Amino acid sequence: MAKPSLRFLVNGGAVLLFPTGTAVVFWPFHRAAADIESFCGSFAVGMTVAQVKASAEARGYEVSSEPGGKLRISDPRLNTDHSCALAIGTAPGS
Repeated sequence: MAKPSLRFLVNGGAVLLFPTGTAVVFWPFHRAAADIESFCGSFAVGMTVAQVKASAEARGYEVSSEPGGKLRISDPRLNTDHSCALAIGTAPGS
């Protein structure tokens, strides 16, 4: 069996290194986006604004109020590419 050439080894290493490096660079963004989606899906009806803000700030998310009685929760690591808006209102009849 012939010994692999230096060129073959370098090219093979580059082929393996490129997808690995790309995954390492982009994985934190993918994970952060999935985290905020699961976080926003975990709210229950009837939570107070203070509870939502405390929970979001404990995880490092930014909370801002929007017109129309909405709270926008965003992750500063993602530059607001992924966020969720929660409608805040009163229950019917209250």
